[in-house]
Amino acid sequence: MGTSKPQPPTSFPDTSVGRLDSWKEIAAYLKRDERTVRRWEREGLPVHRHMHKKQASIYAYKAEIDAWWSHGRQRFEPGVLASLRFL
Repeated sequence: MGTSKPQPPTSFPDTSVGRLDSWKEIAAYLKRDERTVRRWEREGLPVHRHMHKKQASIYAYKAEIDAWWSHGRQRFEPGVLASLRFL
């Protein structure tokens, strides 16, 4: 039984065109939970941090996420992950 590949949506209902201003927005754009996209940051998900006095805010650009997703999507395919375990 096959699973459909997740595709980033072409539009997201936000006020800032092209920019996602939180982990929640990034996760919604990629149709994943926040925990997953936070893990993907370590694997190269292009996110940016703006440092404040005590905390940092996170944001990402849709175009960068789309390019990252298109070039590295096979890393997250179940068949590819299974084959990498046996190498």
